[in-house]
Amino acid sequence: MLPIVRQRKLVNFCTERNIAVPTQVSIIGTDCDDAERSISPLPLSSVNHDPYMLGQRCMDVLLKAKRFKRVLHEKFQPASLMNKKSTQEEINQDHIVNKALYYLHNNFHFNIKVQQVLDYCRVSRKTLDNRFIKCKGVSVHQYLATLRILKSKKLLRNSKDSIESIALQCGYPNQSYLYQIYRKQFDYTPCEYRQGLNAM
Repeated sequence: MLPIVRQRKLVNFCTERNIAVPTQVSIIGTDCDDAERSISPLPLSSVNHDPYMLGQRCMDVLLKAKRFKRVLHEKFQPASLMNKKSTQEEINQDHIVNKALYYLHNNFHFNIKVQQVLDYCRVSRKTLDNRFIKCKGVSVHQYLATLRILKSKKLLRNSKDSIESIALQCGYPNQSYLYQIYRKQFDYTPCEYRQGLNAM
């Protein structure tokens, strides 16, 4: 198990040498970084651990092993496993799409527009959209919109932040805009989505 940046480097190494992942090698990341995972030549599996808790558990194991002079055999269950298919025969690698994905995942919360992605990648809208559709099945605008929606739903599920705060964290100019998006796409509001989760 490796941090996801090293995980991606190992996948690149395996790909260059025709080492099959996961047939010959199994690679699981110890963190969940959407930007890094999205630019990997293979979809990456990773465990979703709170870094603080992971460090604390590692220290507990090390101290116990030192105290009892034991070999480390203890296993800890991760909070969840981000299970990705790692056996694609055809790898869609496009350095421009990867560059755009990196920018999108690291800047979507700044209320960026597609033009800023184009400026960063130094390509035309048509070129980037064509490449995105080929690699991801959607345009760059659709990808950005979906990224923001998924992040907002995650925050509605896992935080107690206000709707205004969630809107700003996801790159929307204000709470009203987030409400419009939810009503248009899902026929319910962010509040109703959160209330529905709490009622379950």
